[in-house]
Amino acid sequence: TPRAPSRCSATAARASATSPRTERACARNSEPAGVVRVAATVYDSPGLPEALVAFHRRHPRVQLALHHGAAGQVTEQLAAGTADIAVLAISESGPKLPAQISIRTLAEQRLWLVSAIDDPLARSDRARAGEALGLEELRGRPVIMPERGTALRELLLRAFTDAGFSPLPLFETSDPQTIRQLVAAGLGLSVAPAGWLHDDGAPVAT
Repeated sequence: TPRAPSRCSATAARASATSPRTERACARNSEPAGVVRVAATVYDSPGLPEALVAFHRRHPRVQLALHHGAAGQVTEQLAAGTADIAVLAISESGPKLPAQISIRTLAEQRLWLVSAIDDPLARSDRARAGEALGLEELRGRPVIMPERGTALRELLLRAFTDAGFSPLPLFETSDPQTIRQLVAAGLGLSVAPAGWLHDDGAPVAT
């Protein structure tokens, strides 16, 4: 059964088959267009700006909108449909997402125990030998914890419970640079994903 030509093919049929202008018009009409709303937490999406730039170069007709917020806000936006894509860490005990939302794992990062360079922990024989240090090293020490409502905090709290003690959270923040500055100044120890330690920042020991 013959099909009616598309708007693009009909235009090409009326024009010269070798017309560069017509070919470019057809290419533009076939490109994706519209708006994509992205919501993300700053601390869970360190490579997001570069990804958005690369996407824009590949699809210049798609307008991108980005909103940074806390984990709870990002989850609410995704559930309410005010965000099309969300980038954040999630946990089993965190807010439940609607069943129609699909989840794709972008990366899994190793967690590191972080201390000041001159901290006794960093200068211990075990640390110098490259031995793995556990949460037990944080017992009785001030700890810089991720803010409430984040997947990393829930993960650490469960790990502390399994270890049989509670942390001393003198500071609560999920800003990677703030954590590094506080740790470097000797104000506490912390546990951070490897991605938080790649950028330039205050020198710390891991």
